Amino acid sequence: MSGLVAAHTLQEKGLAVEVFEKSKSYGGRLATRRAFGGRFDHGAPFISAHSIEFQKQCEQWVQEGYLQPVGTPWQGASLAAKQKHYVAISKMKAPLTPYLERISLLTQTRVQKLCLEEAAWWLACETGEKKGPFAAVLLAIPSPQIPPLLKDLTGMAGLLSRLPQMEAVWAFLFGFSKPLGLSSVAGAWTKGPFSFYTLARARLPSTPERDYLVVHSHPSFAKDHLTDSAEMMIQQWGERCLAALEITGPPSYQAAHLWRYAHSLAPPLKQGFFWDQALRIGCSGDWAGGGGVEGAYWSGLKLAQKVMGGIGEWP
Repeated sequence: MSGLVAAHTLQEKGLAVEVFEKSKSYGGRLATRRAFGGRFDHGAPFISAHSIEFQKQCEQWVQEGYLQPVGTPWQGASLAAKQKHYVAISKMKAPLTPYLERISLLTQTRVQKLCLEEAAWWLACETGEKKGPFAAVLLAIPSPQIPPLLKDLTGMAGLLSRLPQMEAVWAFLFGFSKPLGLSSVAGAWTKGPFSFYTLARARLPSTPERDYLVVHSHPSFAKDHLTDSAEMMIQQWGERCLAALEITGPPSYQAAHLWRYAHSLAPPLKQGFFWDQALRIGCSGDWAGGGGVEGAYWSGLKLAQKVMGGIGEWP
C-alpha cells in the first residue's frame, strides 16, 4: 500500500517512477489466498478507518466496487466503535488497482543493497544486476529489512536511529464444509492462549455452503513460535484455537502463515515517514505512519508530497 501510493502520487506529478517488488505480486499484507473453493484474506482481514479523511477514501473505494462496509460484529466480538471497517469484495489488494496505472512494476526482484555513486542511486540486485541510476530512493518495506540495504553507506545514522523493531503474528486459516451460522464478517476476541484474535469470513466464496475463517494470534504468542513451521503450528494449535472460540466440528481445510513483521514496537514517526533531502532517500510504511492499512496509506502519501516539495533542490 505505502509504496504504490507514493509511486502513484509522484507519477501523477510528472516523475518517472520504477517500483521493485521482491515477491511474486504487490500488496504486502493486503494478501488473499485462494483455497478450498473460496478465499482467505489472511494478511489484513479488514481495513479500519480512524480518520474522517481515510473514511472518505474508503468510501470512494466502496463506490469504485473494491470494498464493502463491515456490518455488526459477531456475537461476543467487538470492533472499535469510533472507527469504520471495510472488507474487500474480490481481494484485499483490489483498492490498489488504480495506483498501478502507468507504473513500472518489476516483481520477483530482490534488492540486496543500495549504492550512492556520484550523486546517483543504484540498486544492487540478488542476481548481480544493477538498476539505475535514480535521483532518489524510497523504501516502503518493514523497518528491520532496511539496515542490510544500507550497510555499505555513510551518513545513514539519522535514518537508522529512527527504525523500530517489529513483532510477528501467526495467521490461521480454516475452511469448513458446512456453514458456521455466523451472520457478520469480522470481530475481535480476547480468549485462550492467543489473547487476541481478528477473524473474517471469506467474502463471495464460489461454494456458499462453506465457511472460511482467518484467525490472527497475539504477537506475544507468535514471538514464542517464530521458528516453528506452518505444519507444526496447525498440528499443535489449530484444534485449540477453534476450541477457544467455541467453534465445533473439524475444519476441512487448515493452514497457517507467519507474518514476520506485522506490528511496530514503537510509536509512529512524528511526520509519518522519513526523508533525507540531502541524500534523497526516504522510508514509509505502516510502521512509520501509525499502523494498519490507514497508517501505510498516509505514510506513502505524505512522503511523496514531501519529496515533491523539495525536488527543486535536487542536483
